[in-house]
Amino acid sequence: MRQQYGPGDIIEIDVIDAEPGVFGPSTAQRPARVRRPRPRWLLPTAIGVAAVCGAVATVWRPWEQPPAWRTFGPAAPAVSSLSDHLILDLDGTGVTSLHEGQNLDADEPTPLGHVFAVPGGTYEHDAWALFHSRGSNAAGEAALSPSTDVVRGLQANVRSVRVRTTVTWGPIGGNYWDSQTNRLDDDDALEFANAVGVVAGLPAVAYGHDMGALKPLGDVKTLARVQVLTAHLDGEPVLSKFTPTVATYDVGGMPVTVASIATDTDGLAMARFSLGQGRNVTVHGVPGAIIQTRRIGKVVVWHEGDRLVVVTADVTDDELLAMAETVRPAFADEWNGVLASVAPAITDSGDVVTTPHEAPFELDATQRSETITSGTLLDSSAYRVSITLGNPTVICAHVGPDDSSRGSCVYATPLSPATHAIHDDVSGAEFVVAVVPHDSSQVLRITSATGEVSVIEPQTMLSDATFAIAALSPSGATYELVEPAVPD
Repeated sequence: MRQQYGPGDIIEIDVIDAEPGVFGPSTAQRPARVRRPRPRWLLPTAIGVAAVCGAVATVWRPWEQPPAWRTFGPAAPAVSSLSDHLILDLDGTGVTSLHEGQNLDADEPTPLGHVFAVPGGTYEHDAWALFHSRGSNAAGEAALSPSTDVVRGLQANVRSVRVRTTVTWGPIGGNYWDSQTNRLDDDDALEFANAVGVVAGLPAVAYGHDMGALKPLGDVKTLARVQVLTAHLDGEPVLSKFTPTVATYDVGGMPVTVASIATDTDGLAMARFSLGQGRNVTVHGVPGAIIQTRRIGKVVVWHEGDRLVVVTADVTDDELLAMAETVRPAFADEWNGVLASVAPAITDSGDVVTTPHEAPFELDATQRSETITSGTLLDSSAYRVSITLGNPTVICAHVGPDDSSRGSCVYATPLSPATHAIHDDVSGAEFVVAVVPHDSSQVLRITSATGEVSVIEPQTMLSDATFAIAALSPSGATYELVEPAVPD
């Protein structure tokens, strides 16, 4: 038995000497390791490389490099809305004409683009540049004429009229592109065209392009709406799916016009760019401007809620501002009274007579209502669409038997070309009416929600200068006036 050791016992251990021969003979002699001296240049070189890498990282910083494009988002959305049924709240005034606007955001083809201008500049007198990308329209797109000018590798059309240059190119990604510049030469206009694009659904300009003194102003769609509003006030023909609401009043024998159109919050800045900067004022507690324009006279303009509002009259600045302060949304019964005051009555025979409200515009009692088109709805109800030229022009859709039909009407200024939509609330039917000049070749094209296209040619001659087109529009369809497709 092995002896047990206790605490404090001394233990003796035998040491065994190593016997190299046990593992066989060893004849190889390992050479002594020679230690090489470290090169003197290694440490300075390493320090130098580290310094260069640090400097490059400091200057370049690849993780912080800006993107190749600078994008421009839409203007901030309005925080409130404003009705387009605005009235001039002055005693002893009467409405002499009314054009009820259309705001078809859902159906409106929205071009992507942006406007750049010198701060405080105007459309007529100063340098600016804009571009927009629009959906290709094979039926109405003019072929590019032979040109040596190139944008994004594609042949481009460059047209210069005095100080303004327009460049058109495409299609790229199914879109055609246009740019316009003012007071820039053709080379600068082409450089700008080559520097624009759409990135992640937003208009963009290459960072490498020098815009000089031009600064971002706003969405190109807002400029288009301001120009539509101005054209209506100036009495020019307008082809647009969105239109302003324009009411003209008789104030002591003097015409005063109140007009408004839906815009984003960049509406006031774009109006001052388009009409002139004018002088700063405040209307209803929001910024505005009084501007003496060349074409539509003196105006006061402001952006309230989601609408750009304009009042125009030939009065002093203080009088005009006082009138603007009285503009307010109408109550339902007040607006119905406005409609009644300008609506002519149409007899069963089609004769137009003045209403008991004695509409203040002059009307020819022999003027007749012309039927543009007629047909049957899906529920077998008969319908007909009629138009009566005048100021206002009255366009109605009648649904039901002739002796008891219901009518839905719009009252429009006599502009041509123009399009109008009429909705029958009971059946839900939508009718589209277009008015085109006699010498125009335009046709009405309706595109259904499934992409089916219908083309309707002018149907009714209203006068020596005007034709009308009308059609029942499918639910969710879009419409526009276009030049007819040219056969190959």
